[in-house]
Amino acid sequence: PFLRRPPSWASRRAGRAPPPAMPKKKDDKEDALPEPGAITWFYVKHGAQQQTLFNADVGAATLIDAIREQCAVPATTGPIDLQDAETGALLALGKVPPRVDAVTVVKPTRVYILVEPVLGDGGLYAGELRLLYEPAEGEELPAAPPPP
Repeated sequence: PFLRRPPSWASRRAGRAPPPAMPKKKDDKEDALPEPGAITWFYVKHGAQQQTLFNADVGAATLIDAIREQCAVPATTGPIDLQDAETGALLALGKVPPRVDAVTVVKPTRVYILVEPVLGDGGLYAGELRLLYEPAEGEELPAAPPPP
């Protein structure tokens, strides 16, 4: 009778353990990225008491472009940023590398206020924000954070 030989790849792999996983680097930011299916949306307050929902699971540059488009920010407006409505912290989205996911900076389910940072000498933040949001009467907003 004719005996059939296994393919060459099968005979080489027989009895071998799978290759070891690549070791993780200390600077890996995998922990900062959301799990698949995790909540990554947040709200941006803008215009005349408007609020728009955004997804942070995109690159920082893509998010800035989407906010400019969806919130109808005029082209004459300088760089835009988001201020946390609770803490008053400025996110500095413009300093995040373009291909880094915005979810590493933006906290999901939070509410942010659309602002234009006033830039001083050398293009650095001067400690003053121009609101791109008109709050309702009696609505309190956080103070501008101090310059770095």
